[in-house]
Amino acid sequence: DALEAFDHDEGIRVVVVTGAGRGFCAGADMDGLSSVSTSSDSIAGSQSREQRSAPPPETRSFLLAQQLSKPVLAAINGPV
Repeated sequence: DALEAFDHDEGIRVVVVTGAGRGFCAGADMDGLSSVSTSSDSIAGSQSREQRSAPPPETRSFLLAQQLSKPVLAAINGPV
């Protein structure tokens, strides 16, 4: 994964995320992301340890960006 490679590359000091074109889209349902942490406790009892430790595919990049040892900046495109 690119984010993991960036984190291990000593030549990279900061990660800047931007979109192509005039607007920026996170590509995720932000309301859905907030439910990831709140729903994990309620479903933990019915899942195996492996299932609980693997984040849903749609949140993997988001979670990786939070865990990087380097700053992550979002360069937002769009009208001012």
